[in-house]
Amino acid sequence: MSEDSFEALMGDKKAPGIRTSAAFITPQRTKRRGLGIVHDPIVNKGTGFSIAERDYLRIRGLVPPRQLDLATQTRKIWDAVQE
Repeated sequence: MSEDSFEALMGDKKAPGIRTSAAFITPQRTKRRGLGIVHDPIVNKGTGFSIAERDYLRIRGLVPPRQLDLATQTRKIWDAVQE
């Protein structure tokens, strides 16, 4: 699937009952650190953690070393599903 068709699909559509990114401005607070973060799907962002977040949460080395934003992660998953 081309990037243009992905953008057309994902676009600015807002499905009923789905929160927009504005609803997620307040960060999640957790007392978990290290493997507690990695094993919790609610707070684990995979490659979405910044370097500062990785250091603060003590997960450097526990998650993949690259850093990808949510849009890139979504695009990679979408491409994999389309194959």
